[in-house]
Parts: sequence; structure tokens; C-alpha cells
Amino acid sequence: MAIHEECGVFGILSRKRERLGKLVYYGLYALQHRGQESCGIVVNDDGVFSSYKDLGRVSEVFSEDTLAHLSEGNMAVGHVRYGTTGRNNRKNCQPIEVNHQKGKMALAHNGNLSNALELRDNWNYQSNFPYNQRYRNDCVYDYKRKAYCA
Repeated sequence: MAIHEECGVFGILSRKRERLGKLVYYGLYALQHRGQESCGIVVNDDGVFSSYKDLGRVSEVFSEDTLAHLSEGNMAVGHVRYGTTGRNNRKNCQPIEVNHQKGKMALAHNGNLSNALELRDNWNYQSNFPYNQRYRNDCVYDYKRKAYCA
């Protein structure tokens, strides 16, 4: 069986509030071989998110100025994308940010849900959760939301 890498996820949890954007940048740069279509970083500062994501490689997307505009915080997550489904466009960039009744969440994942359409149809029927074309991200988010809110 050959190794086939898809996407890369890098996260940091810090005991103190600090500039984590540049640290995540270096982590994503080291993972660049896992995905070159798009990348993004979200920094969490006690529930207030700052983020940037776009199409391209890490060194193309993030400049010193872009990294400087990411806030300080104590949590951050980054993602490099190797698309296996969906189009190569900005709305498929991760991490995704969502709001729900318990607060905000940033989510980055590596993988495919082979039954994403089935999950979407089932959960949409049960919860009337408004899905869009990003079935995979929506299903992962809804699964996390249901576990978190239970």
C-alpha cells in the first residue's frame, strides 16, 4: 500500500495569550507537501476569532502584514488543502468558522466522508439544519455541534 497524503492540519493551544499566527504559519509551511491548493489560519482570542485563508501555497497566501493582522490568542488552527472532492475555490478553504448557540467554532479536517450525502439528508430531515454545497464540512460540523450541545 502506497502512502498518499491529503491535507494537513496544525494546531496550537497556549497557556498564555500570544501571537500564534506566525507559529501556525511555520507549522503549515512544514506541512505544505500535504496540500498546495489553499491554506488558512484561525486564531481564537477568548471566543473572538481572527482569520485569513485563500487559494495558493502558504508562502504565497501569508505575508508578514497578513500575519501581523491576526490577533493574539491562546488557540489557533491552520489547514493546507489537497482537494479530493469539491472545486478549487475560496469557499472550500479551511479552517471553517461556524456560529451556534454555544459559541463559535473553527474546524479543520483531513479526510473524506464517504457517506456525506446520506448524513446530510438524514440530519437535514431531523434538524432542519441548512446545508449548502460543502456537504463534507457541514456534516463534520453538525456531528461536532450535536456532540457538543448534547
